[in-house]
Amino acid sequence: MKLELINLLLFSDKRRNFLLLLAEGPKSIDEVLNLLQIPRVSLLPQIKKLKEEGLIVQEGDIYRLSAIGDILVKKAQPLLNAISVFEKNEYFWSQRKLDTIPFPFLKRIWVLKCCQLIGPGIDNWSDFFPESVRYFDESAKIMLLFSYFHPSIPSLCLELAKKGVELKLVAPRQFISVDFYNMIII
Repeated sequence: MKLELINLLLFSDKRRNFLLLLAEGPKSIDEVLNLLQIPRVSLLPQIKKLKEEGLIVQEGDIYRLSAIGDILVKKAQPLLNAISVFEKNEYFWSQRKLDTIPFPFLKRIWVLKCCQLIGPGIDNWSDFFPESVRYFDESAKIMLLFSYFHPSIPSLCLELAKKGVELKLVAPRQFISVDFYNMIII
């Protein structure tokens, strides 16, 4: 193989996006071009490299992952998702002490790929994120992760529990008193 596979998978947005798209299933070239919103002339050299390295197979106008391509893309996908989590909110993550996050959460950080980071602005740092609370009414399940204690947390959790919302609260142990824990369990 002329190219290292890791370079082939990671160092071209077009190749990476094409492979991730094919991980969903075989696609025609027109489908790919439409979904990726790129011109044919910019994708063809990438397709050529992927075919030469045996990561994709072409059958007429349809492209699919080869067995090797399927294995590599499935293994690379959590890494790519984790990268996108950190890139999406680069400043936020660079200002955090990640060693305070339990290892099982860090191991699965990629699941946050589709999550939205909501926090207070500089002018309303003491408010309890009104823009996030409005989404709670539409939710059947909510997981809240707090790195600090906010005085509104107990009443919010109680209100959600009364509405029948399945609620999971993740907070440092020192923030959860016995009274607060009992209130949430009820």
